[in-house]
Amino acid sequence: MPHQATLTVRARIRAGQVPQLKAVLDRAGVEAERRRLFPFEELPVHFARLFVLDESEDLKGAVLPATLFFLSDVDAPLEDYLTRVGRVAAAGLDDVFSLCEDYPSQPTAESRVAFMRAHALKPAALYVNTVGRSLQQVRQEAALRDALSDFLDEHAAKLDGQDASRLWATIVEHVGNRPDLHWALEPAARPAAA
Repeated sequence: MPHQATLTVRARIRAGQVPQLKAVLDRAGVEAERRRLFPFEELPVHFARLFVLDESEDLKGAVLPATLFFLSDVDAPLEDYLTRVGRVAAAGLDDVFSLCEDYPSQPTAESRVAFMRAHALKPAALYVNTVGRSLQQVRQEAALRDALSDFLDEHAAKLDGQDASRLWATIVEHVGNRPDLHWALEPAARPAAA
């Protein structure tokens, strides 16, 4: 059964590059640009976020440099995700991490992955919202919910007043007539014991 893994990459931003990096992240906030830079739809990503922590001081007055964080929760194994993100999100990774220290000047898929590994933080704790569910299953279940909602809305007048068992049979028949929803007629795989 699939499980989730997490990747947290922390990279120190090069001096004077914070405004440019924030501008890249602002552009990536526009959906079309985000899809070009970070096409997470093509990856097993449950959650992803990039953010900047500005330079500050710790409680003793020591300078904490401006830092870029890249967080993602993904379907395991993590190594598969790293390999894929290094290729699929090359434009975005290069745009943001090229403004950080230690990023290769001529990045390749392999050097991107090496950079992320070198700057990865070990998680102290994890939150997993969909225990035992792959990203594919989560997306399928969301699509099923939307399809059933549409079906019920479209046929509300005809279905109104049906008893629960008849309504259930009508819904099952509808799902059975939709090849894209056939998977829902089989029980989902159960999560493995932890």
